Amino acid sequence: MLHDPRDLKDERHAAEEDGLQDMNDGEFEDGYQDGLDHLEDFGYLDEDPIQFEDPEENEDRAKDRARIAELMAGIVGGDDAAWVALVEEFAHRVRFKVLGILRDMGRIDLVQDDMEVDGMVMEAFLVIRHKAASWSPDGGALPWNYMFRAIKAKVSEIVGHRTAELNDEIFDGGDGSTGVANATTRSRSST
Repeated sequence: MLHDPRDLKDERHAAEEDGLQDMNDGEFEDGYQDGLDHLEDFGYLDEDPIQFEDPEENEDRAKDRARIAELMAGIVGGDDAAWVALVEEFAHRVRFKVLGILRDMGRIDLVQDDMEVDGMVMEAFLVIRHKAASWSPDGGALPWNYMFRAIKAKVSEIVGHRTAELNDEIFDGGDGSTGVANATTRSRSST
């Protein structure tokens, strides 16, 4: 939610009237006033505030949400065509979620493998299908956001635990023994 800078200006004046003083002897106050002057110079504090949202974008969002609600209702009713349509129309959004999960897991190798990602996107849509009855358009979240944890669990199940290669040079003592044994021997000989 955007705050109107005029509200902040009013709060500052109310604080001054109450006898509150700034801790840094006005340095903040001067910078604050300069910022307000700058906003006023560019018309940000005019009586008609600037609209930051694109009405066409809001209309497109509303259409998408209505379409998603329609398709999810069809899925709950057992309509396979609704599920296929959901996949075809919104796969790019679920793909974005799956790629984020893979990046969070550190699996950049899989992010670059389109076939693997496509398979995980389909698995995510199967999760959405399985849990469709629990989703409600009145909740405000899109199905893939509402079911994010279940989708993440499915992706994690497919990918498996994160692994790292073992670097034998770190543990090799140079004489064929392990570095752990050498560390123990060194600690005993230094005492």
